[in-house]
Amino acid sequence: MPLPVVDLVKVSWGGAVASGERWSFGVWWTWNPVALNITGAQLATFAGHALANMQTSFWGVDTTQNTSATTLTDCTATFYRGGVLQFSATATQTASGGTGTAPQPVYVARVITLLTARAGRKYRGRVYVPSTSLAPVAATGLWASYITPLGHFKTVLLNTTSSLLTDFGATTAGPVVVSQVSAEATPVIALRTDNKPDTQRGRERGISATITDNVTIP
Repeated sequence: MPLPVVDLVKVSWGGAVASGERWSFGVWWTWNPVALNITGAQLATFAGHALANMQTSFWGVDTTQNTSATTLTDCTATFYRGGVLQFSATATQTASGGTGTAPQPVYVARVITLLTARAGRKYRGRVYVPSTSLAPVAATGLWASYITPLGHFKTVLLNTTSSLLTDFGATTAGPVVVSQVSAEATPVIALRTDNKPDTQRGRERGISATITDNVTIP
């Protein structure tokens, strides 16, 4: 399916989750003026800034959401022009783990929805934030609160937009929801989350059981 023909960069943050398995999620950005001469060095600088933004404003602040084994280690920025991948750059840092002490399965995630001014599923984005140490309330199966971290995630998006403007020399920029169904990039205008745990099952595919039991009948 086609990507929009506008210039795009996908920023993907990631790290370890447990037992050698990884997590990642990404957000798209676009900017003006079009057809800037983006270089590999500029993209590498931007990836480094995007990683620092995530560490400083979100991951390193809301540390109780995850266990020490769930870490932030890297950020990859991938540049597309005319719907075609041009090149990518990856920045890394020393693994930064959580401080939570209520371990949950590695596939437990917080969904943050990226909202646009248009209705319909293709105009909404979703990111699955690891939440491997955020225990739900026993009586409801829901988390108690998530208001403050949502504001911190907003700060990451705003700061990364500022980094893009500086690093690429753009005049305007912002996060977008990309639809490969209609080949559109629609500006993000709001974020939404709730207190219901969700799952990202792919984050457990590399983990094998270490204990197996069976019984015979009769």
